[in-house]
Amino acid sequence: NKYNEQQDNFEHYKFNYNTESISDNEIWDLTQLDNDYLWVATNNGIDKIDIVSNNIIKINKKNNNSIISNQIRSFLKTKDGNLWINTVYNISFYNVEKNIFTHYKYPPKTTIESHVKNAPVLFEDSKNQILLGYELGLAKFNPQKQQFEAFTINNSEAVTSPVRVVCEDFKGNLWIGTYEGLYI
Repeated sequence: NKYNEQQDNFEHYKFNYNTESISDNEIWDLTQLDNDYLWVATNNGIDKIDIVSNNIIKINKKNNNSIISNQIRSFLKTKDGNLWINTVYNISFYNVEKNIFTHYKYPPKTTIESHVKNAPVLFEDSKNQILLGYELGLAKFNPQKQQFEAFTINNSEAVTSPVRVVCEDFKGNLWIGTYEGLYI
């Protein structure tokens, strides 16, 4: 739904087979990369909705080679304006300036089934590290190896419970919310 301030009401976006509409009524996440488009994560790809005209551009594996899975779970807009995309099957990085998608695998032992009903989360910390919270704990993107690896402290995995949220306080401490408690 989109709030219309002048009329104090909401415009509804609903999936409809017969019209140009959003791709699915189940919305997993939203983000805005610029002033023009709202990016919408659905079970049937990504919808880019023009904020002024309401035109919808569909990004899915059927109409281009940009994403591997249409089951989008979450977005992370980075400080440099690029976009990380969690899907059921992989993690994609979208370089906005170059209009290029790069795909990465989840850490080893990750089950695809766990992402069907739950959304892995991505977080960029104050050191510009990309962190992944998922069903097996916390991982960190290793830019040299171009892969996600377990987040470790003193050579042991710091979090092994399913992660649902990652935050950072003003001192640089990471707060990791899991189904089994809170890690700092």
